[in-house]
Amino acid sequence: MSTSADTTNTKKVVDFAERFRYMLDVQINRYRIDMQKSNTHVDKDRLMIKIQTLEWVQGQVQDIILNNVTRDWPVYDSK
Repeated sequence: MSTSADTTNTKKVVDFAERFRYMLDVQINRYRIDMQKSNTHVDKDRLMIKIQTLEWVQGQVQDIILNNVTRDWPVYDSK
């Protein structure tokens, strides 16, 4: 069964991950705006690679959030 300390730590991890994911989202949106303003294919490709990389990181963060949340539920505790 999960303890109060486990729950508190899980909440801290999830809160941090949510803030980090939001910061990534803001950066992705900035890159999209820059990409629309860009006049060269090289700059557009460079920005698209950055966007795809940040989206991959967002996916990894989402996995961390989901793994911590589902492990925190008592139903998933092994006894």
